[in-house]
Amino acid sequence: GAFSVVRRCVHKATAAEFAAKIINTKKLSARDFQKLEREARICRKLQHPNIVRLHDSIQEESFHYLVFDLVTGGELFEDIVAREFYSEADA
Repeated sequence: GAFSVVRRCVHKATAAEFAAKIINTKKLSARDFQKLEREARICRKLQHPNIVRLHDSIQEESFHYLVFDLVTGGELFEDIVAREFYSEADA
C-alpha cells in the first residue's frame, strides 16, 4: 500500500525466514495508526494452521514492523485468475 511494504527477513540467531510488513508511521493519520494497532492486536490473537501467524510487532520512531510467517508461492489472486476453476479438494 501507500504506507507499507513487505520484505523477506531472516532471524540472525536461527536463520529462520519471515515476512516483515514495514509501515511508515510518519505518513499515518491518527485514525490509520489506530487501525494499525488494532490489526496487530487481532493478528496476535489469531492461531489457526490456515492463518499466517504474527510473530512480533516492533515500534520504532518512524516505522512499525509486523513480523509474520513467510508464505511463498506467489499471489493467490494470480493463481485463481490463471486456473479459472478450483475443485473442492484444491480449494
